[in-house]
Amino acid sequence: TKSNIKLVVVPYPEFDDFSMSILAKPVTAFLCNKISQLGICSFNIYPALRRADLKSYTVNRNDNHLNAKASKIVADTLITYIADMIEEEK
Repeated sequence: TKSNIKLVVVPYPEFDDFSMSILAKPVTAFLCNKISQLGICSFNIYPALRRADLKSYTVNRNDNHLNAKASKIVADTLITYIADMIEEEK
């Protein structure tokens, strides 16, 4: 059987203070634009993370994995985005 599975690429920004303040916005927008030009669905997570204005986005300064608060923001934002995609296809 054929499955109708959609691919969504989510470019993550660098989470250090400099990147989140200056580089992340144009870099993630550029990447999402390039990915979309290839006909692949992309989602820019940067605005949601920036709106959250967390003191830190990572586990600690030596471990750049997302911390629990940032992970929840990503998960909640993607759930809404994917639910909207599914609803539009109905």
